[in-house]
Order: sequence, then C-alpha cells, then structure tokens
Amino acid sequence: MRLADAPAQDEPDGSLITVAPALLRGDARLEALLAPFRECVVLHETLIRDRGTAGPTRLLMAEVRGDRFDEACGVVRRVCTSGAFTEKPTELDDVAAGTEWRERVGSYAVSVYRLFGSSTSIHVSSAKGNSVDAPLLALEGSPLALLADLAATTSAIENVSCSRNAGELPRWHLQASLLERRRFEEIAQRATALGFEDRRGKLWKGEVIVRPVGKDRWMAAAPGIEFGT
Repeated sequence: MRLADAPAQDEPDGSLITVAPALLRGDARLEALLAPFRECVVLHETLIRDRGTAGPTRLLMAEVRGDRFDEACGVVRRVCTSGAFTEKPTELDDVAAGTEWRERVGSYAVSVYRLFGSSTSIHVSSAKGNSVDAPLLALEGSPLALLADLAATTSAIENVSCSRNAGELPRWHLQASLLERRRFEEIAQRATALGFEDRRGKLWKGEVIVRPVGKDRWMAAAPGIEFGT
C-alpha cells in the first residue's frame, strides 16, 4: 500500500507533480474525474478509519493552479450523473466555496473547490474496496514504519495520510486513539525504547515527531513539523 509519495516529479524544477496511474488503481471513474488534474501542485491521500465501520474511507485530493472550477464541475457532471448523484454547494474549512456530488446509493463523493489564491482542487472519497488493514499496511510502508507495531498493539489507527507539495518531500501523518484506557505515557515509554528523545513533551527521532493529542489520542508526523509550544 502506497500513499501520495508514489508519483515521480517529472519536472526538472519540481514545479509540478504528475498523478501516477498507481494512485488511480484502475478506477475508470476516478481517472475521468482527475483528467484535468493529472499535473498538480498539491497531492494528498488519506485513509480515514471510522469507529464501527468495516474499512477505511479513502480520500484523494489534487490541486492545480488557476481558476478551473467551471471546467472541473463540467467533468464531474459528466461522470457523476444526476440520476446517481445529488449535487449541492459545500465549503472547505471556511476558506473556499465549491460544489459537492454524493452518490445516492454508495459511498462515492466528489467535491470541487475554487480556492483563494487562484487555484482549483478536486476531492474524491470512497469507502468501497478498502481493506480493514489498509491503514496499517500504509503505515508499514511509510517513513513512520518504526511506529507500526506500537500503533497496532496499543491503539486504533484513525487515519494515515500523505501530502505532497510540488518540489517538496512527502509529509506523512498518523493519528490514533488509545485502546483499553491506555495512557500516552505508555506510548512515550515505548517510543523512547525505539530511540525517541523527549524534547519538552514532544518525542523526536530524526525528522519523526510523536506527541499526545488530548487525553486519548496521539499523532506522529514526518518530516518533523513544529506544532508550537
């Protein structure tokens, strides 16, 4: 299982990311939806595991330069026909407005946003065909792999994601909730045994950071990101 680090940077200056066929997984509908976005400046994939569901929801997001909102909406309307999808306005974290299409019977959903800064993004999510162990397999194949056993034995993986900006290394993120009334102190102890160093409440090893999120969750990220004091 590979996330958004799969594409090669074909441009010499790293200004664009080419969406690799491996990320589309032979899905003809997804290929048609992302046709205008095969060369993008931001690429993001995440597997989100909701408690109580059989498998995770996969979200794939691509962002391209320029206002191509109308063009993208036209593509989505051709692929996500009105008989099978509902269409309605939507917002993205109060920073962008767009349109969402949601499958009437099924889990497929598509959103197109006109972003501030003259760019356009398309988000495609689906719960179909994602195995229960997909987040753990993704974690094992990522730069956060040294935490895979710790996560599997102490926590429920809520999401594993990878974001990539053109010209930059992929940024990986893990969020997990503790099982059986465990406390973050156990995560810290086991991370220390793996060679992590405590720096003012945050655990570091190389560029990987681990830290608590509230009382019953923890997260890890790579490359190392400074979250503030």
